[in-house]
Amino acid sequence: MYFYAAMKIAIISDIHEDYPGLKKVAKLIESRGCDEVICLGDVVGFSVPFYTYYESRDASACVEWVKENCRYAVAGNHDLYAVRKLPGSDVRGFSFPENWYQLPFDERQKAGNDKIWLYEDNELSALLNLVSQEYLSQLPEYEIVETDKRRCMLTHFISPDITGSAKEFLLDYYGLMQHLIFMKEHRCSIGFSGHMHANGLVKISGSHLDNVGFGKQVPLLPFDWVGTPSVCESKFSGGFLIWDTATNSVEAISLKRRFNMLKKN
Repeated sequence: MYFYAAMKIAIISDIHEDYPGLKKVAKLIESRGCDEVICLGDVVGFSVPFYTYYESRDASACVEWVKENCRYAVAGNHDLYAVRKLPGSDVRGFSFPENWYQLPFDERQKAGNDKIWLYEDNELSALLNLVSQEYLSQLPEYEIVETDKRRCMLTHFISPDITGSAKEFLLDYYGLMQHLIFMKEHRCSIGFSGHMHANGLVKISGSHLDNVGFGKQVPLLPFDWVGTPSVCESKFSGGFLIWDTATNSVEAISLKRRFNMLKKN
């Protein structure tokens, strides 16, 4: 699990079956000369209240692209639901019973106390082929990769909910503290997470979180964590990160802005 020095690594997350959006991101990744691609989960999962690309969504095509192009990928909460796989550990104090997916919806709703995502009330079926189902089933919940300078933690969200299976989202630096401890326990000095559908790059800055946005290359601290934008577009612009290991920096690339520039050129 090693990346060589002086590489540009594209980090994508939260595709949510948006295959046209993923193809645009793929062109931008190629145009920026990235050497590797990492996926931080939620390859699938189409929630009706949030997305409008009904006719163009293609879960299996998105999974196939990730399988063929991403050296490392981790599972997101929607990926787990698509293959009816439970998180590997308790989620913010909630312990999933082994028969969770066999329980009636109202029983799970009551047990989860409106703190756990249930999906059926707003999510369309992912319509996966067997190969895609098998791939999602074997995705790990976290990966650790190394360069010559950094040991890196890859997760869909943050501890104690690294798969994003609870409804609680990261709000501030103090909500991130347990994940930073999780990173230190695994001797990681840098972490990347998705799930938040951030409007660009989110990063630790002192004792708070800074929404850096798109288009600004920023240096990584000796101990650091970075939140990643989504590939799919919802209320924020879609995009991805570029981690430059040579300059020890990251930048969020806007899908809309950069793709328009690429078409003009």
